[in-house]
Amino acid sequence: ETQRRRRSMNGLQAELERTDFQDKIKTTVKTFTTGDYFGEQALVAPDCIRSADIIARTDLVCYEFRRQDFNWLLEGTAVVAKIERMIMARQDAVWDLMGMNSVLAMLTPTQKTQLEQRCSPVFFAEGEYVWREGEPATRAILIDSGIFQFKKGERKVGGRRRAQSVFRHLGPPPPPSFNPGTFVGEIDAILEEKPLQTSLVAVEEGQAMVVSKVDLLDFFTNAPGVLLAMLHTQFIMPVSKRRSSSADLGEG
Repeated sequence: ETQRRRRSMNGLQAELERTDFQDKIKTTVKTFTTGDYFGEQALVAPDCIRSADIIARTDLVCYEFRRQDFNWLLEGTAVVAKIERMIMARQDAVWDLMGMNSVLAMLTPTQKTQLEQRCSPVFFAEGEYVWREGEPATRAILIDSGIFQFKKGERKVGGRRRAQSVFRHLGPPPPPSFNPGTFVGEIDAILEEKPLQTSLVAVEEGQAMVVSKVDLLDFFTNAPGVLLAMLHTQFIMPVSKRRSSSADLGEG
């Protein structure tokens, strides 16, 4: 029995399939393995309707929480708010956005879910600043729609005009604009509580998934490999058809 259980746990793999009822086609959208979890959204959502089929591709052992026990366990914690944010993020297809990014696409399903729980959709009007140079670093964004750009404006320092920012890059300079799928955030400034070196503005109205500094640092605690991939970057470009290069990682 112990051997059978061990084999089941080691071979744990569940495949999540979403049914397209119009075309009667089932499409695999997520694959889970040992340590992953799923199904929490329907326990918190008001309509409580399952939005996908779960199919076990192998023999497996898993642990189940009933709705009443799940809500009792999380009552009074911040987890419920994270799940509610995740539901909003899923409506905006954050998983698809992550899949477009050259680093976030490599996250495990659990890591994607954890980051998804920390995302909040925010609309930016044309010309609106996401952040300004010299301000404290408080957030990072994953662009959903619109076009954003680093602006090399001047700002006053002690009554004098400061020269335009110089972007330090080990690789090529920043692209002229950032499109959907781009992750933008000054990681060093977030980690070290340094002033921002850039100003980011929406040159076209659009929406971005915003992650606060607190939530991003919390995410990095459980995903040190992702932190290493993002160190010294100011932006991470979407996946391109060509082989990725240093141009994909904006290092500042």
